[in-house]
Amino acid sequence: MHRYIRKLFYIFILAAISLWGCSQSNSKSSSEKSSVLEQLSDDTAHLYYFNEGEISYENKFVAMKNETEEEAISKGKTILTLADAVGDYGAIAYIVRAFNKDNDFYHVELKTMQPISRQEEQTRLMMDLANGKGPDLMTASAVPDAFSMIPSGCFEDLSPLLSEVGVTDDTFFPSVKALVLENSVYAICPSVNCSGFLINEKALIDKHIPCFEEFIDILFNYPENAMLTYNYSSSEILVWLLVHSESLRGTVNWESRKCDFSGELFSKILDTSKRYGEASGRGYSPIMQNYYTGLGSFQGKSSLEEHGWIKVDAWFDDGNFPVYAEGTNLMINASSEQKEGAKIFLSYVLSNYGQKYFSEPASKSVYRAVMEKELKLLEAGKSHMEVPLTEELIVEMTEICERGRYTPRGTWDILEIIREESEAFFTGEKSKLDVIKIIQSRVQLLLDE
Repeated sequence: MHRYIRKLFYIFILAAISLWGCSQSNSKSSSEKSSVLEQLSDDTAHLYYFNEGEISYENKFVAMKNETEEEAISKGKTILTLADAVGDYGAIAYIVRAFNKDNDFYHVELKTMQPISRQEEQTRLMMDLANGKGPDLMTASAVPDAFSMIPSGCFEDLSPLLSEVGVTDDTFFPSVKALVLENSVYAICPSVNCSGFLINEKALIDKHIPCFEEFIDILFNYPENAMLTYNYSSSEILVWLLVHSESLRGTVNWESRKCDFSGELFSKILDTSKRYGEASGRGYSPIMQNYYTGLGSFQGKSSLEEHGWIKVDAWFDDGNFPVYAEGTNLMINASSEQKEGAKIFLSYVLSNYGQKYFSEPASKSVYRAVMEKELKLLEAGKSHMEVPLTEELIVEMTEICERGRYTPRGTWDILEIIREESEAFFTGEKSKLDVIKIIQSRVQLLLDE
């Protein structure tokens, strides 16, 4: 239970720094279902999502009649359950209503966890999945530790489905494959939400983007009082400095299952985390900022540079890349008795029709259509975006979404050990050398298991 709660900590850090039918009987053939799927994939499908004039997203959501489970049963529909921890007005709640309206043979019943009991419900769901029970579908918010559960066979491999519905590198952004292990896909993300990092040009020489070691030296030796980005604690900064590296900045060798935390780089990372954690809340100017590619928020590289900010993104082991947000990842329970219906729902979500319910769809063609829609609203004087969209911004945002990466997921247990033991150094209870020795011992023990 403690391990589960601690992993929620990392999900919080990643978030902060950081989409068909038969006839009324259920006996229709798969070919008939596929034909309906193709019809619903038509590019002429209505764009429900977008704000036009005085009609808000929320008003449209409320206006879309919500079919109840009782009504669905009376129509002879098969009921699918979808566990989620977010609730109404999210894109998934919207598309569930749309699917239930459009599909004559399946009804998805959205089961939303209550905020007051969310942790208990998430833990219970994870236990149910491990025991071959649970809902037919679930979002990542309902199963925050999904990656570690993949080896137990809880989730359906969605790779065949993605191939069947035409998901390729040419048709979708890489973000669609949200949970991957050994070339199998266990979760899809129907939208593309990308973010990255900016550094104050004062910290750079000739706008040169440094490697990670140079970056730490810049922070370590920065001559002015400054905070790193927001008012984060030393522990949060430490996690951010390590989390995008699968090797945890060269301290872990996964092939040999050995670790070494005695190097100068890790020592500097600890000192840097301590320095900027102590600077938080003191009103200093930040060295870094976040940017997001969401509609109406991304200013563009040239505008950012005019204001003194250089786009550097996140330091992964093999270079600097933007970071995909986890988004509304969807998974199918491998033990579900309604896998066919669950796959039909995911096919709907990924179809051109379903993709148009997302403001930043993962489908490249629909993403472009969304941008063109916004340009038309702008021309008509109906756009309310804080940053007006331009063709140049569309090109830049598309390139960022193409280059995005998900944060490595297999390092969370080690990150927790590092965070937990480093706290004694940040508070002054133990020396840095003593903390490093403890981290070395505990991480090596974990790797040996």
